[in-house]
Amino acid sequence: DIVINEFLRTTPHFPSKAEQQQQQGDVSKKIVNKDALQLKKGDPQVEDVFFSRKGRLHRAYRISITADKPFGSKQFVIDANSAEIVQTKNFVHNWVDGQGQVFIPNPVNSLNNPALFTSGAASSISTNNPNPYFTVPLPGLAASTAPFTLSGPFVVLEDIEDPSPLHSPPSIDDANGFNFTHDNPRFEDVMIYYHVYRMQNYIQTELYFTDVMNRPLRADAHGCGGSDNSHYVSTAGTLGEGYVAFGDEGVQDAEDADVIAHEYGHAIQDNQAPGAYSGFGQPRAMGEGFGDYWAVSSYYEETIKHGHQRAWLMEWDVAPQEYFRRVNDGPTADQFHSASSDWENGRIWSRVLYKILLSLGRTTADRLILQ
Repeated sequence: DIVINEFLRTTPHFPSKAEQQQQQGDVSKKIVNKDALQLKKGDPQVEDVFFSRKGRLHRAYRISITADKPFGSKQFVIDANSAEIVQTKNFVHNWVDGQGQVFIPNPVNSLNNPALFTSGAASSISTNNPNPYFTVPLPGLAASTAPFTLSGPFVVLEDIEDPSPLHSPPSIDDANGFNFTHDNPRFEDVMIYYHVYRMQNYIQTELYFTDVMNRPLRADAHGCGGSDNSHYVSTAGTLGEGYVAFGDEGVQDAEDADVIAHEYGHAIQDNQAPGAYSGFGQPRAMGEGFGDYWAVSSYYEETIKHGHQRAWLMEWDVAPQEYFRRVNDGPTADQFHSASSDWENGRIWSRVLYKILLSLGRTTADRLILQ
């Protein structure tokens, strides 16, 4: 009964697409009563399962529902003890485009103002001081009706790891209402959704690769136990299909799109060569170097437009430093040292990739490097 009610609440009946688009803000009159529900023969189907949440197994029921009225095909996982619905999958894809605001890639870059933090202005940046925010489309939101969540074809925001306090990704009634400022924890969720979608769309439409990370990446905007860290995580059982998580201590990592792009670089490599860059030494250094390069390349054109230093990255995340790393200097291949950190040795590779970008231009360089 709980799952059927949730199915009806989230699956309004629209006779036409035009009516669906017109009514997406108010669908209360389109909710089908339980008496009018027309299920497919044999549904709903119930399975006993265990569901992993915060690293712990919970007994649960997985319930599949397919209906002709309202038309829909969904799968729900409900906690057997608390009756909480812990996962929903919608197998009918009626994408809706939303809208939100983000940094591109961060205020130090877009305002070309390295003094933002050292001057104490970071805590007071607003839409008038000057405006560091960009209003952007959020394409492909999976929910076709309210509530709208940041779940789409290339990234799904989830609460995967333990921060303190717990954080749930935004769920709102207006698809165009993801307009948060950076002091709101939901801002980081919007940052991740927009920038991952943007990078994957670039890979497909400008580099012409349709098999590079072309899947929904699980992402936690407030993970890593709240520490000042971010990571891409895959295990022996999830090679090529890991998730990303971002920490909160200091500047929240997902406020800086360079950090998001760096971690997405790890996801790209693991997707294309599962486990190949997970070891130590030179492969790990190449992974870190590629992540830095991908961050610089992803915002290369905007950085030039902003008049900012093209080779710098993660300036917002590590303020009051001018930048976290740069890709136009560092050791050379003959200076690789096994005792050095993967990030220091990674500068060998990012430096080489950056020279390719300067020589061939961004699109050609990115296409060649991904190939």
